[in-house]
Amino acid sequence: MSYRAMDEVYELDISDGYAKFVLLTIAKHVDDNHQGWPSADRISKLTGISRTTVFKKIKWLGDNGYLGKDRRWTQDGRPTSNLYTVFSSARGGRKGCARRTPVVRETHSNRSVNISSNISSEKHEDKLIDWSELGREVIKKERERWTTKAE
Repeated sequence: MSYRAMDEVYELDISDGYAKFVLLTIAKHVDDNHQGWPSADRISKLTGISRTTVFKKIKWLGDNGYLGKDRRWTQDGRPTSNLYTVFSSARGGRKGCARRTPVVRETHSNRSVNISSNISSEKHEDKLIDWSELGREVIKKERERWTTKAE
């Protein structure tokens, strides 16, 4: 749980109460890098908001620069939980602001208690796969994407 991320969400100027509540609930589940993977079911259960509305608000938050969403997959190609990144901005993350700054300072370690759908490392042919390298690549691409959008 990141109280810092939750505090930053409270300070954002988001007029849509449901969207802010969804973002606050996601922020409750992020790590020190402001990244987490709560399911839509979990968000819905905690907020009392329907899954359909949760998905709509997550899309709205992403479109308006408050939230990054990366689709993740298991080794056998099945979809698993989304990785969310909570963004902060000097201008409240509004569309068209000069620069949106991700709060991420380091790569995500991709650790999870749900071993069946999220494996932080896997032994394959006596070789350990380093998932943190993949995380660094994803964050680099995300930063480039946000920088390009802001220009």
